Amino acid sequence: MRSTTKSILTVVSVGLIAASYKFGIESYAAQNGQLSSLGGATVPTENGGNPAPQPDTSGATNNPAPTPTDTKSSATTPAATPKPKATKPSSKPAATQPATTPATDPAPPPPVSSPAVVTKTGGAIRYNFGTYQVSVTKTDGSITAVNLIQSGYTRVPQGTNNWLVQSAIASQGSSFGNISRATYTTMAFKDALDSALAKF
Repeated sequence: MRSTTKSILTVVSVGLIAASYKFGIESYAAQNGQLSSLGGATVPTENGGNPAPQPDTSGATNNPAPTPTDTKSSATTPAATPKPKATKPSSKPAATQPATTPATDPAPPPPVSSPAVVTKTGGAIRYNFGTYQVSVTKTDGSITAVNLIQSGYTRVPQGTNNWLVQSAIASQGSSFGNISRATYTTMAFKDALDSALAKF
């Protein structure tokens, strides 16, 4: 009975010792965890197991030194100078239009005057072989026609009157020569022609 009780007590004692040891480690770990969270860890010392205070390094751990920043990136870049904007005039100048003159109809062309045609008749000229009387027509001052009103000549070459009329128009008067063998007739015709021209 006594040996059994001793065995039981031994086992219980060992268990208590083991439990105390385990509890001591756990409490120590918990204490160290609290202290580390507060900033200081304690370790057991040889003089009675009182923890020796450790230097407070919380300042170094809780407030880490600022890491150096890249001076290139932190350097201030010069602000880009704004480009001057092209200033537009506030208002475009109004285009000046030339003063319009009232439309006037162009002057009508002068009327085309019809050619002035004038006919004059001379007096009857008597001579040894008959009588001559002519009318003269002028267009714009030029002789254009000579008409025989009386031409009672005798013994003259045939075609004498036509030659006298054409000669009067060609010379624009009586300054032409005589017809051979019709000298008196030619002179009578010229006198009749001058009589008609004298009336213009």
